[in-house]
Amino acid sequence: ISPTFQRDLEKLSGRKIDLITNGYDPADIPQDFIPRPKAANQLHLVYTGIIDAIRNPLPLMEALKAEFEAVGAEVSWTFVGKVSEQVQQHVQADPWLQCHIHFAGYVAHHQVIDFYAKADALALILTETKNAKGNIPGKLFEYLATGLPVLALGDPQGDSSVILSQAGAGAVLGHGDLKGMQAKLRKLYESVGTQQV
Repeated sequence: ISPTFQRDLEKLSGRKIDLITNGYDPADIPQDFIPRPKAANQLHLVYTGIIDAIRNPLPLMEALKAEFEAVGAEVSWTFVGKVSEQVQQHVQADPWLQCHIHFAGYVAHHQVIDFYAKADALALILTETKNAKGNIPGKLFEYLATGLPVLALGDPQGDSSVILSQAGAGAVLGHGDLKGMQAKLRKLYESVGTQQV
């Protein structure tokens, strides 16, 4: 499902392996879908899907706090889907995060579109596993279909990073790149009506 896995399997098998990536169903995105106009001086991130042991959003949460806590900026991040207890407890233990991070819980897929429509940008948390370079979740393609900018944590040299770069849709930053995350969040916050990350 990714060029990295394709190359690995070709080496292992000694034969040609076909590449078929994940994708999305165009019928899932209404034809009249339009993200809300970007308002000045605010940033609302949305993440959809599962947050578990191999998907760690905490570095991006800390970057959001580090960049915007002192200035009292209007920023928020909504998680739509199942989120690990560890992450929820981390948020509950921090008063600033409590006010700016929201857990919508599981919703039917057609309702996810409403969250996309209210987002200024989409967060993508890729795995931190040994095979992270080849991680291309199906959600990436749905994110691209919305036309919203994407800020991802994962392998900056990975296959998802290549796709986002080629589409001009966003960036993938390493989980340890706090300064890079802060800079991208600031750029998203300051961008009005642009789709560049």
